[in-house]
Amino acid sequence: MDPSTLERAWNRWRDTEFERRVAWSVFEFDCTMSTLTSKRGAFGVSELPMKAPCSENLWEAPSANAWASVASFSTSLQNDIPFYPLLQNIIAQRDIPNTTPTWAKRICSLVISRLLGDLREIEDISSSKVLGLSSLADVHKKTRENLLVSLSGMSNSLSRPTCVNEVVNINVACSTAHYAYLSSGGETMDLVTFIFRHNYAWKHGSSDSPLNKELSRARSHLRLRFARNPVATRRSVHHAALVVAISRDCTSFTPCETMRVFFSFAFLLAFVKFFPFDEGPVAAHGTSTIRLDESPLEQIQTKNDPGKVEKWIENGGPASLGSVDNICDAYSLGSLREDALRAMDHLRVWGLAKKFHRILKSFNND
Repeated sequence: MDPSTLERAWNRWRDTEFERRVAWSVFEFDCTMSTLTSKRGAFGVSELPMKAPCSENLWEAPSANAWASVASFSTSLQNDIPFYPLLQNIIAQRDIPNTTPTWAKRICSLVISRLLGDLREIEDISSSKVLGLSSLADVHKKTRENLLVSLSGMSNSLSRPTCVNEVVNINVACSTAHYAYLSSGGETMDLVTFIFRHNYAWKHGSSDSPLNKELSRARSHLRLRFARNPVATRRSVHHAALVVAISRDCTSFTPCETMRVFFSFAFLLAFVKFFPFDEGPVAAHGTSTIRLDESPLEQIQTKNDPGKVEKWIENGGPASLGSVDNICDAYSLGSLREDALRAMDHLRVWGLAKKFHRILKSFNND
């Protein structure tokens, strides 16, 4: 192209890409509000843009000539990415090209999380307390498992970042994936949320009050669920630890991140307090300590064997997290709580963190 034609082509492309990016940003804001309010988002999955955003290197080209140079080395997948085929490939657990932009993967993680939220709503309304149609939830059980596996696969496919935007996209995508697994824990996470939400009443209310009696039942039920499902519990612990690690490694200071970090620490504290460490394989001796909070970028750099963590999930043993040498020790509750309080202090740019700080501070060895 001659210079003037190239300039016009670049401007037309930028206008189209800009509109596309605005649309995706609106969708992400909708996801933020949905997460914070626990309500379904305004946009359906079928209403999303047909094309995913392009690579950051292409978008950030400062001139028409630079854009043309980057585009000449880009694949068609980078320049014009059909969104729904990409999402289908991720859900089907097919290999995704390394050239797929990180923002496109981040968006896919949000969409899959939204689908998981829809399935969770179906599970809730099919319970015996509402419709009593357990078959309705059973039909979607396999789908939910596949979506969770696809999220994990997508997180593992994230490659080395080449700019700051890609670092942010990788961390947000991974944090979204790990929190989706944690929040899909059904009744277990509901019990943790209920216990922390009403912890003040437990500490200061009458032991004979209806709320404290319900809290006592919730604590007993949580202990029972941890004991019956130690492998699933440790897997959730690992996901919660990774949410914490990602926030510590690359903080984005958003209300969603504040909430994810709080609930992740809540689950970790509940694990330390209510898991029966003197029972089952988690009390195994003579095994090396596993580090649970290695962030995705650290994993890319160190290439550590993920099988070690998987063995811990299956068999238990000592595991470190932050300043806590062994999270599988009931005496580590105080140290873990201090880590949680420091994390909330770090996120205090939002008033939400102040409320979460008070809740975590009141959770002790009572």
